[in-house]
Amino acid sequence: QTTVGNLKLECQQRTDRVYSDNISSQEWNSMISQSYKELWDILAQKFGDDYFVASPYTYTLTGDTQLYPLPADFKALLGAEVALNPGDPSSWITIKQFEFIQRNLLNFPNIYTFYGITNIRYRLNGNNIYIAPIPTGGQTLRIWYVPRPNQLINDTDLVDGVAGWEEYIVTDVAIKALAKTEEDVSIFAMQKAALLKRVEEAAENRNIGEPQRVSDARRVNFSWGDGGFGG
Repeated sequence: QTTVGNLKLECQQRTDRVYSDNISSQEWNSMISQSYKELWDILAQKFGDDYFVASPYTYTLTGDTQLYPLPADFKALLGAEVALNPGDPSSWITIKQFEFIQRNLLNFPNIYTFYGITNIRYRLNGNNIYIAPIPTGGQTLRIWYVPRPNQLINDTDLVDGVAGWEEYIVTDVAIKALAKTEEDVSIFAMQKAALLKRVEEAAENRNIGEPQRVSDARRVNFSWGDGGFGG
């Protein structure tokens, strides 16, 4: 990890603007924050490698509503699951997304069995997660999600470059700073392209001991399969 202040000095040195006043300190920090979010997005796209994962967010379903608010820092969903037995930490089963046009096909009563077969489905709906059919009250739903990146404001704010990838931030900020005065950014643009290639290739191999592989999406809960409600 490094700080916004350290990155700002490096950006100023890289663009020969340590003693220049044409860019304010606040503007440097704003550009660093935007470039940091760009790097965050690149890494967050590698969902299988789980670079940015918040603690699971749990809901107690009430039985009288289908819309439940997403966490305030929600960015993207990794998965949703429901507990067969709310008191048993090993009873989670994965639930699947439904297509919006199918919402009225799920109007029959909520069921779920010991064998992990359930007709509960979910869908993201604005700032809510939409559950269909109306769930049984007292059931527990849990989501795994990618949070939004923090807004970087102060020089002391921390920036996690993961593996030295904050160089991507410095290069992108240098492009922004030079573009402001209509200077040539071609060298930094080439460096950014090379860094992007490096980050994307390296990020895919976070778990080099057991890389990602194609998985059976029809069998999501138990080894003997779970064909799903109604086949």
